[in-house]
Amino acid sequence: MLRFLMSLFKINTLSEVRIRKNIRKNPWYVRTLKEPKEEHWRLALKQSGWIIEHVPEQTEELCLIAVRKDGLSLLKIRFPSRLVQETAVKSNGYVISLFDNPDEQLCYIAIDSKYWSIEFIKNQTDDLCWYALKKNVWAILYIKNPTEEIETFALVRDAYLEKIYAEHKMRQWHKATVS
Repeated sequence: MLRFLMSLFKINTLSEVRIRKNIRKNPWYVRTLKEPKEEHWRLALKQSGWIIEHVPEQTEELCLIAVRKDGLSLLKIRFPSRLVQETAVKSNGYVISLFDNPDEQLCYIAIDSKYWSIEFIKNQTDDLCWYALKKNVWAILYIKNPTEEIETFALVRDAYLEKIYAEHKMRQWHKATVS
């Protein structure tokens, strides 16, 4: 029975079973192997995206596995492709802050995944602000300098938000005057 299962999953030796079991328990175990196979890296990356830093040959497939697990593992990828960048932003809206000057499409992807990621976009255009508000009016709390029109749009749609937003504005004003 064991041999049948091993042949079914293309496992040649019992030590291979132990290796996989150890990687599932602790993905950093893959670093102790003399010559880890790509499937070992793949299994470890499914557990922790940060292991991508130690992968000798960072293929796009392995990078995608890493950023799907944790978008911030993009920091450890040497030369991320556009697809890897987009996947990282979808996985974690905060990742948009890692880009010095992200293009508008990447910003829209970030807002699509999490409306609050507008906070981490350095150059908040009116179009991006409106897009975030249409996703969720609570995005007003994360827009740096909203216009009156944007504020009115958000506050008219949610009565409770009006109270919270007033407190939010007071905290911002207090921070600005104290510092």
